[in-house]
Amino acid sequence: MHLIKIFRRILSDIYLSAVWVAEFVSRTFGGDTFLSRLRPKPYKEVPEPVLDATLKDIHDFIQYCAAQCQRALFGQDLEKTFAVSCHAHLKPPERRDPHRQMQAFLGFTAMYWLIGVASPFALSLLGLTLLYIAPLVLSPQSRQIASAVAQDGASLTKDLTRRAPGTIPTKSRPERKAT
Repeated sequence: MHLIKIFRRILSDIYLSAVWVAEFVSRTFGGDTFLSRLRPKPYKEVPEPVLDATLKDIHDFIQYCAAQCQRALFGQDLEKTFAVSCHAHLKPPERRDPHRQMQAFLGFTAMYWLIGVASPFALSLLGLTLLYIAPLVLSPQSRQIASAVAQDGASLTKDLTRRAPGTIPTKSRPERKAT
């Protein structure tokens, strides 16, 4: 597969290079180029009704996919929510991890109940926060990262507390004379 892509790329580069050289040489030596004689006078166009129908179909398909994803994500269709959470359609039964299935099910159930309580902005903020924090918590080096952050914070705190409040540069305001 990889060699086919390379071969196709080389052929297309050779073809386009040959077209460019032929057109450049023809324009250099005369006004009527070789490729202008081969080129069709009117270029083919896609009829507008066909293009509109195709774009409408693509629009409808995208809207359908968005609606189905939201139904599964927000727990409106519980069978799809459970199927997505368990990855039942992706993994064979012998490779399914029951602990991960339970975690996913509990996560989607919690999301189902949170939808009624929290605003969409709060849910998106929670999701974004979990998206950034989850790799740190779930990584094997999470304890090392947490201890390094704690040590850095402790050293920074010690450094700041060593400085006396008078040594931190502050702007002094000139006193105003009473009039």
